[in-house]
Amino acid sequence: MRVFIIESSYPEDFYKQKLDGIAAQGTLNILGVTNEFRFVLDRQHFERAIADARGLNCGLIHLSCHGDEDGIALADNHQPAWDEFADFFQRNNWCPNALVMSSCCGATSGIRKSLREKAKKTGNHFRIV
Repeated sequence: MRVFIIESSYPEDFYKQKLDGIAAQGTLNILGVTNEFRFVLDRQHFERAIADARGLNCGLIHLSCHGDEDGIALADNHQPAWDEFADFFQRNNWCPNALVMSSCCGATSGIRKSLREKAKKTGNHFRIV
């Protein structure tokens, strides 16, 4: 299985090297797991990363970012709500087998509801870890 890592933390996190995605990549490399890593600073590049993950047929996405009960926050402080977050995958008509959220409130009921509702419309389903 190929893992796609997306790192979109705040500038201060980059400055202080508090980046979960780099730690995830290091662990995967030690384990011999094929992976791709992208730094994502804004919405445009987040959508591009999802498209790249689809093109590479990655079974798992590891997302390192900030978040709260309402959604995530990208490096440029764009804060897509959970519905918009789910739409990133729906627009690509694709989702990975699993999504690992290294984010505060990453497993909130809001993301589950948004992804469940979108999945009913498109048939795309995946697990959140």
